[in-house]
Amino acid sequence: MISKTEARTLLYKVLSFIPEGDAILSLNDTQYAMTRFGNNSITQNLEQFTNSVNITIFKNKKRGSASTNQFDTVSLQAAVDRATKMLQFSLENPDYLPPVPPQKYQEVNSYFESTANFSAEERAKGVSHIINECKRRGLTAAGIFTTTAGCSAMMNTTGLFNYRKSTKAEYSATVLTEDSSGWVTKPAWDVREIDAEVLGMQAIEIAERALHPQEFPPGKYTVILPAYALGYMLNSFTSPDLESLDENRGVYRDMQRKQVFGENITICRDPYHPLMLGSPYDSDGLPVKKLTLIKNGKISEPLCPRVYAAKKGVEPTGGGGRSGSRVMHGGTETIESMIKATERGILITRVWYLRGTDRMRMAYTGMTREGTFLVENGAIKHGVRNFRFNESLFNVLNNIDMMGKPELTGGIEVQNQVLPPVRVKDFYFSSVTKF
Repeated sequence: MISKTEARTLLYKVLSFIPEGDAILSLNDTQYAMTRFGNNSITQNLEQFTNSVNITIFKNKKRGSASTNQFDTVSLQAAVDRATKMLQFSLENPDYLPPVPPQKYQEVNSYFESTANFSAEERAKGVSHIINECKRRGLTAAGIFTTTAGCSAMMNTTGLFNYRKSTKAEYSATVLTEDSSGWVTKPAWDVREIDAEVLGMQAIEIAERALHPQEFPPGKYTVILPAYALGYMLNSFTSPDLESLDENRGVYRDMQRKQVFGENITICRDPYHPLMLGSPYDSDGLPVKKLTLIKNGKISEPLCPRVYAAKKGVEPTGGGGRSGSRVMHGGTETIESMIKATERGILITRVWYLRGTDRMRMAYTGMTREGTFLVENGAIKHGVRNFRFNESLFNVLNNIDMMGKPELTGGIEVQNQVLPPVRVKDFYFSSVTKF
């Protein structure tokens, strides 16, 4: 991995090739390792190294960009030349702002040597338990165990420089029976927080419990959603921003001082949360401020991108107008206590293939998958066939009546978030599948 000193030297070198204009440079260096398994055997093991320097040059309010993954002098100079040439094809940006000066950032440590040094042998050992157990039980296992370690750096022509290292690990497994399946996933910055043996057994137990699913009619049900399922739905969440609110347009039109969601809903952007460990700066190099976007169901601290902040004469909130690092407050319940408190409902393990249907309603459609269960009189009764649902976050975030402890979640098509498991009333399933 490129060190902080090496990153600074390399980016200074690139800057020296830019004779005039403003410039923002970024450097990324990543090591990705993966063990994939399927049909009860390891099928793939790889280690991949990628790096790049991205160059953006500004002149006369025009912008030109180029990138390269070759760090020799000739390649870096060629990339600068390409970015310079792109300026002639660019339109003027009337809202152009020069690069930000040097900044101070709150420290966030999301780099763990345990993850960066996790070996292929250790990943293989982690997946071997579920493979062997599924062989013994006559089941089929598939999944992936990954680790990522990398760094990023930024430099501009006004003297700003920053550098950050980070790591991430993720384990995901699917278990198949003759007519059901089970699934589990867990992300972590520190791989030591992933107990692959325990997670594998959870996937097996879900699959076996879901055997011989029965068909239930579509309609409105009380549902119990794990954090990952809620996170997938929150892909449709639109964060309030100051410009839209000032102009009374967009998703939150006429809602600025109204009760938007349930009083138990508080959603923040917080890269400094001990579970989130997000980036303390954005793509411009501005510090990312912690914001309580929604407080007790009402709009509280909206985003304010740099361009609009300059027009309005206020401080920007950082993040380039994007929320990211989403953290939702939770409660003290558990999935088990939600089940015990449910007279009749549906327990969902996973949702997938969610697609937006109405942006103004934050609405989406999707399906359940890998373990859907009927809950009756405080207990799981049996598996049910999967449903298609059509829902809106305005409905979901107004109908949560139980919440658990927030946890880090994320994975395929789901950004990293800190969210609680929840119970939702009147969740609408529009149709039922045949599997």
